[in-house]
Amino acid sequence: MTTTIYGNKIDFSIKKSIEAQQPKIYGLGFPIGKTTKSNKTYFNKDSGIELIKSNITQLLSTYPGERIMLPNYGLDLRQYLFEPLDSSLFAEIKEQILNTVGSYLPSVEIIKLQVVSLDEIGYSGIAGLKITIQFRVKNYQNLISDVTLKVGG
Repeated sequence: MTTTIYGNKIDFSIKKSIEAQQPKIYGLGFPIGKTTKSNKTYFNKDSGIELIKSNITQLLSTYPGERIMLPNYGLDLRQYLFEPLDSSLFAEIKEQILNTVGSYLPSVEIIKLQVVSLDEIGYSGIAGLKITIQFRVKNYQNLISDVTLKVGG
């Protein structure tokens, strides 16, 4: 049995049910090898909204065929850098992002998706893309966050 700060003893089964209301899910943080102030290890772990942000970034940064055992995982966004960046291309990119996120991250609901051209020209001499995704976690309606990803530029 555990004792509270008021001296009352809590039964273990009650304590376990309180802790089990919102299970914490951990995963590998992205990018691998990122150092933070609290965690100096090579492989850092994320949980909650940070884990979902990492998963979205990994999904959109991975080329199809790059991940073993999941040949269709990912999205090749760099192929669009050589196309004329207009509204029809942005609509096609949005549709592919929605389909990819919907099939590989079913717990994520995209609220707002914005694809725009970067103003600056990158080292390769071509303009880049800036993708901003505002999302909600389906099981937790109050968890809303966003991810920004730059491609090229």
